[in-house]
Amino acid sequence: MKRFAILIALAAVILATTAAAPAAPRWPSASLAYWQEAETLLSDLTTHSEAVFVAVGKPDVSAVISSTVTALNETGTAIAALEPPPALLPVHTRLGYAAAQCYLAIGSAKNITNDFSATATLPIFVSFAIECRRAINETRVEAARYAATVGGFPAASN
Repeated sequence: MKRFAILIALAAVILATTAAAPAAPRWPSASLAYWQEAETLLSDLTTHSEAVFVAVGKPDVSAVISSTVTALNETGTAIAALEPPPALLPVHTRLGYAAAQCYLAIGSAKNITNDFSATATLPIFVSFAIECRRAINETRVEAARYAATVGGFPAASN
């Protein structure tokens, strides 16, 4: 009878500890402030790049490119102005690389005419566009690595 009571108490303790809700992410305040700004810039970078990638070969590509170049310059300047905490330096490095690659992709899109008659530049554009997307994804992966060390992304990032 005593063993049975001990087993029930032990089972209750195990269930109570394993069934508890997961802890909320615990981001240091400097890291959280950095990530909130960097996440917005990463989203802007993705949006502007995708706009150009979709517009290539369409009649309005020149207008899209010129507005996107201006927006990317602003995004790149904002990325350079960020001051990441040491734990987020890998994320910051990837973010800067992604911005540079997307800028190169958009710059190479300028050389493609609306009717794709400049086919020699098309492979260059495609390789830069692929590298831009890869760099954006790697930035997200690096951010996820950091988030895993602090219990996950903050609620606003999900």
